[in-house]
Amino acid sequence: MITCPDPPPVTVVLDPFDDALHTRAALAAHDPAAGRLTVHPTPGTDSTVCLAYDVLAALGKPVPSAVTRAGLPSRRGRWPPPGSSRRPPPT
Repeated sequence: MITCPDPPPVTVVLDPFDDALHTRAALAAHDPAAGRLTVHPTPGTDSTVCLAYDVLAALGKPVPSAVTRAGLPSRRGRWPPPGSSRRPPPT
């Protein structure tokens, strides 16, 4: 485990109404190298394992397929699609 003697603060922003303006701002701020991560939680789940997979996906890491995720919902059909630039389509 990596330890840090003085870890930076963590800020969590929730957007329960899925407002397009907030989504665009969050996607524009996504920059893992700078310590900013935009995570798209899988809809309809309250699993910490599923959230961990969503964090891995936001980091561009491989995520187990729906078959190996023990019944957790598939990520197919979600925005952003895997491998995308994680930016919304132009409006």
